[in-house]
Amino acid sequence: MTPWFNRLKNEENKNYYDFLENVGPYESNIKLHVHHIIPRFCFDFFLQESYKQTNLVEYRDSPANLIRLSLKDHIKAHQLLYEIYGDKRDASAVKLLTGQTSDAVKLWRQAGAEATHKLLKAKGSHFWSPEFQKIQVAKSLQKENALQSRSEGGKKGGRKRNINIAIKKDDRYLFFFKEKEYLCIFNCETGGDIVRILNKAIFTNLKRVTPLLKRQRKSLYGWSCEKL
Repeated sequence: MTPWFNRLKNEENKNYYDFLENVGPYESNIKLHVHHIIPRFCFDFFLQESYKQTNLVEYRDSPANLIRLSLKDHIKAHQLLYEIYGDKRDASAVKLLTGQTSDAVKLWRQAGAEATHKLLKAKGSHFWSPEFQKIQVAKSLQKENALQSRSEGGKKGGRKRNINIAIKKDDRYLFFFKEKEYLCIFNCETGGDIVRILNKAIFTNLKRVTPLLKRQRKSLYGWSCEKL
């Protein structure tokens, strides 16, 4: 172990380092794999223009950062790394080493997409650029029925966000209007669903029904309810 390598060892990754220190020796007929003790992708940061630590990048493929492992131990090493850091590239390595090539490729692509997303966000470019957003908005508004489609999209997104919060599909409520039984409501998943039903039955200025469902208010615009 190099001094730098030892400094990286801590309670969080102790199992990984202890495992590597105790592997082998192997029989001469066992095929060995070259494993980067500190994964290659961990050095990506040092390649950035703002950092430029060439000496650290050179350490990546130096003998001090390499160890030869059997296939079984190589798989175990990446499993331990994934358990510690949760990086999809280690999960991908496990899949690849166990013959699950298609799954390995999927995980690697996901990891690449996430890394690209982080980089773009850090640079404030593409999706994260105000200018890019303005261009996309302008393109969207040029479409036929743009305002209508954007409005409908927003409503759908809002509904999905509120499902099973104020009311669940299996809940049943008896609604009263001016203290008289009026209708029973069921098979609704959001407060907005109920508001639309109530306003269709008797139009009022009712906008939110959650205070009634949660017993925060006894009545709103003539409506009250009780759970069945």
